[in-house]
Amino acid sequence: MDLCHLAVEKNVRAFMNIVAETCRMLDVEVLLGEGDRVEYDGLYSNGYFGNISLLSVRYAVAVGKPVSLWLPVALHEFCHLEQWAEGAPVWTDQEFSKTTCAFDLVMEWCGGKDLPKEEVTRLVRLARELERDCEERALRKITQFELPLDPLEYAQKANSYLFFCTAMIETKQWYVHAPYEVPEVWTLMPTVLLPAGDYDTLPGEYLEVFKKHLFA
Repeated sequence: MDLCHLAVEKNVRAFMNIVAETCRMLDVEVLLGEGDRVEYDGLYSNGYFGNISLLSVRYAVAVGKPVSLWLPVALHEFCHLEQWAEGAPVWTDQEFSKTTCAFDLVMEWCGGKDLPKEEVTRLVRLARELERDCEERALRKITQFELPLDPLEYAQKANSYLFFCTAMIETKQWYVHAPYEVPEVWTLMPTVLLPAGDYDTLPGEYLEVFKKHLFA
């Protein structure tokens, strides 16, 4: 992982060096995309972690933007790496094979695959519980590594994504604009993570705001 071209402060560089060393030790491929998105299998996102083949695992983050925008993603994806390395139950429960997870099946459903609503709801819950655990880890690391991120704002942005996962059951769409990048969306959210079951119910005003700001 070459960080030389990234103008980052000491604590951020120290954290990213830990990421790099962890990836090296676990034989994880690293991709730091120079644009504002990274692509995998036709889907563009701010970052991802997971198997890209039966034998290869990748940690990817788009760093062609201000540090304040890519650091939360780098942190989040590192926490997914941690879940994977630990064999955490929230990881193994949603991983159906080396290349298929609950989120993949939800995306296939969004693309037209026929699934009962009960099964979609179950898959979304598995994917969302993985994400919630990831966000809990991330919030702890903000403090541990003294990262230049506001925990309250981070929690709001995390909540916008967790509730978006629930909204997918109704919208059957992936976002055009990430909920945590749209102030009209994330500023409406609680400043702490909620108990896992609280994300099962989507407030109507959240759904309307998602529809208005995330898909156009």
